[in-house]
Amino acid sequence: MRPKDATAMEAAAPARHVIPSMAARRHRLRRALTALSACAILPAVALVSGTARCATPIGEIGWIEVRATGQGPEAEACSRFRPDAAQVREFLERAIVISGRQEHDFFNHGPCWARGTLTNAFDHWEWEMRDMGTGLVRATNGEVILLGDPAMRVALEDDGS
Repeated sequence: MRPKDATAMEAAAPARHVIPSMAARRHRLRRALTALSACAILPAVALVSGTARCATPIGEIGWIEVRATGQGPEAEACSRFRPDAAQVREFLERAIVISGRQEHDFFNHGPCWARGTLTNAFDHWEWEMRDMGTGLVRATNGEVILLGDPAMRVALEDDGS
């Protein structure tokens, strides 16, 4: 026998967990790969259009403020290193998290730097970008994340020993 309010009880019953079909999973995977390829292969298009944002090591970035550029011990040479907010965003979208050892072993240390601040959904950050493809972001709690542009990586030379 069916209770009088069976339809009301069915409506109030919790929804069953639905396992997505293979077609739905393939569709989501295609969308994710398309978004990833837009960031990995066509970063200029994503930056120019302003519609697609690539992931950064600290998540999606809100605004970027450049406070100092062209800084370093070689004033004349460093005066040409003047990244703007768009170039900083582009660096952060390409950069990967690296260790201090990796920075030492696989990247040249540029003498010129630029600094500023940025925000994301979670915090305000200070950033530093060097002219040879490395940089860092520093959270308000003091935590530092070292970054490197994979395109600027240098291979260790075999010294023959």
